[in-house]
Amino acid sequence: MNLAEKLKQFSASNEVVEPIGRDSKVLLVDGLNSYLRCFVATPTMNDDGMHIGGMSGFLRSVGLAIRQFKPTRCVIVFDGKGGSQRRREIFKDYKGNRKSMTKLNRTYDFQTIDEEVTSQKHQLRLLINAMQHLPVTIVAPDNVEADDVLAYYANLIADRGGNAIIMSTDKDFLQLINKNIKVWNPVKKKMYDVDAVLEEYGIHPNNFIILRTIVGDDSDNIPGVKGIGPATLKKHFPELANETMVPWDHIFASAENNTSKAAQLLLNSKTLLEMNTTLMRLDEQQMSGNTKAKILDQFDAPIGLLNKLGLTQMFVHDRLMSAFPNLDDWLLNTFGPLTRFSHKD
Repeated sequence: MNLAEKLKQFSASNEVVEPIGRDSKVLLVDGLNSYLRCFVATPTMNDDGMHIGGMSGFLRSVGLAIRQFKPTRCVIVFDGKGGSQRRREIFKDYKGNRKSMTKLNRTYDFQTIDEEVTSQKHQLRLLINAMQHLPVTIVAPDNVEADDVLAYYANLIADRGGNAIIMSTDKDFLQLINKNIKVWNPVKKKMYDVDAVLEEYGIHPNNFIILRTIVGDDSDNIPGVKGIGPATLKKHFPELANETMVPWDHIFASAENNTSKAAQLLLNSKTLLEMNTTLMRLDEQQMSGNTKAKILDQFDAPIGLLNKLGLTQMFVHDRLMSAFPNLDDWLLNTFGPLTRFSHKD
């Protein structure tokens, strides 16, 4: 090795490594989506025989994602009061089909709907109290949906040069995916990036809102255009697989020159598609400047410390210890690494 090569090797080995900031890799959790999923699927009971699957399942599910992806921080977003009001003003039946989930996929069943609703609320309060002792950021702003807040945060993190992982089973988040934003589906145990969306749907994330708008969303009671699914859409509009965003004007213009049944269905559904686009797009412009300022302050606020003693005392009081064996090790191994940026910045 000559002198020049040695100097080059020495220089490379002594390069300054940029410090990792707290927003370098952020796990963004769709709070209500994750909580309700765990409430339905997890039959865990406390020492008094009360169902606590929603609360315990949520903490374990988020904890598993933290250990798996090793984020620099975790932000959990819930819907606040009046979050759906803006979309209900556009479509009065928005989320109007929400029903009880009694007897779905668990061995523990409630006797009445009222009993189930009471348990949901009680467990959610327990969960919020528990998270006050963890080094995570909790956000639940009024008059804005969690989906819009998560989208705002994901784009903010990307603009700051970081990476965001959105944890949710909601397909609407796939429209946000780019090189800095991914979506983790904990049910499928699948990480969606651009390639994964293209492989599964044949449509680029930049054009995914068109698919969502056309097929609708049963979970939010948003009607779609019957007779048009992903396969039909890809057949008539293969350009949706490209990175370039395809405008609705192009879709409608192409449909006018097409005599197929699908084309006629699209042309006859313009009003519905315009409404669905407004309902389903995750765009920060749908929030007021005042709302953005508030949720930005919450995002940039100091992160609390891990209060192991406080959480243990809470679990003992509420008879939750049996649901969290080896609590000390689990807390330290799961949430301990997140304390790196607690009360900093």
